[in-house]
Amino acid sequence: MNNKKINILFLIDTYKDGGGTETHLAYLVKYLDKNKFNLIICAFDLEECPFVQKIRDDGVTVKHIPVGRFYGIKAFIQAFKLLKLIKDYDIDIVQTYHFKSDTYGVLVAKLSSQVKILSSRRDIGDLKKPRHILLNRLINPFIDKFIMVCDAVGKACSKNERIPQRKMVTIYNGVDTGRIKPELNDNIHRWKNEAGIDKDTFVIGSLAYFRPEKAYHVFFQGVEKIRSEIKNFHVLILGDGPLRNQFEAYCKDRKLTNNVTFLGSIVDVPKYIALMDVICLVPTGNEGFSNAILEGMAMGKPIIASNIGGNVESIVDGETGIIIPPNDSESLSKAILKLYHDPYIRNKMGEMGRKRTEECFTVEKMIKRMERLYVQISMSNKKNRP
Repeated sequence: MNNKKINILFLIDTYKDGGGTETHLAYLVKYLDKNKFNLIICAFDLEECPFVQKIRDDGVTVKHIPVGRFYGIKAFIQAFKLLKLIKDYDIDIVQTYHFKSDTYGVLVAKLSSQVKILSSRRDIGDLKKPRHILLNRLINPFIDKFIMVCDAVGKACSKNERIPQRKMVTIYNGVDTGRIKPELNDNIHRWKNEAGIDKDTFVIGSLAYFRPEKAYHVFFQGVEKIRSEIKNFHVLILGDGPLRNQFEAYCKDRKLTNNVTFLGSIVDVPKYIALMDVICLVPTGNEGFSNAILEGMAMGKPIIASNIGGNVESIVDGETGIIIPPNDSESLSKAILKLYHDPYIRNKMGEMGRKRTEECFTVEKMIKRMERLYVQISMSNKKNRP
């Protein structure tokens, strides 16, 4: 490898199709300057799929080191493979994502004295058990810098894991505003026709995995409350997950089947965002900084979101969308009805959301901040070498 470049290993617990962290990492390896950086991804659990293959096709090395339980004999053996990977690629920086990488991965990487370690924290950690937090506290001193996806995550990590402020930096997610843009909405009538949705139908969208913290029970309760007032509406849901079947059955029991389309994991996300008049994301916990919100705003769509995690840092309440209390289906239905009855406000919020995305949350801004951090960390590493 060219030693003039900075060699970065991204270490992640699971890498598969299209979650928020996976999308963020895909943006990094696509847009970081290849004249300055050599980039490698290593996953402890890797799902071979078109999403991963696209990254390989773009020239990024993707490795798989299956670890399993990181306190077992297999993990001990695999630690030597990870150390060899770090040595073979002359890694300067290891950046970790998620719990196993932030603990086991950090300890292994620390055995290579020339490596600087960054941890990318993506959510407020509601799902961590006390033993997980304790282990993080024990391992965190080995981490040189913590990249917080938003200030809310930084505050939670500071409180729960006692991470000092001097070791934290906030770098917001960025969205590709050249690819995800309001001009795509010009195709709405043709795309609605292809999807079998009447051109005058009011479309409510959601982009989230079917996990408990995403609170689809709140979402569907809110949708049920608008049925008497909005006769011609349809719900589009992008995302898959363990609770999908449960909510498909729920819609069948509540006679919502004709009003709801479960699209699963979709590659062409902007096409379906274009069909939506409003986007609703109502998690009740463990949120970070939603890529779905940024994508919706970039497409000029008003957002309704619960006051969790970094949602209030991306959305300006009353200007680019509406912030509602968590676990409040009544507030959700009222917000949907407000935007349904006032197309002017709906369009104005969409315009302001696009403007805010261009000013604050572009992938270019994110990449520049990440590159600056990598150079600073790498320079400090060189100064400390004997």
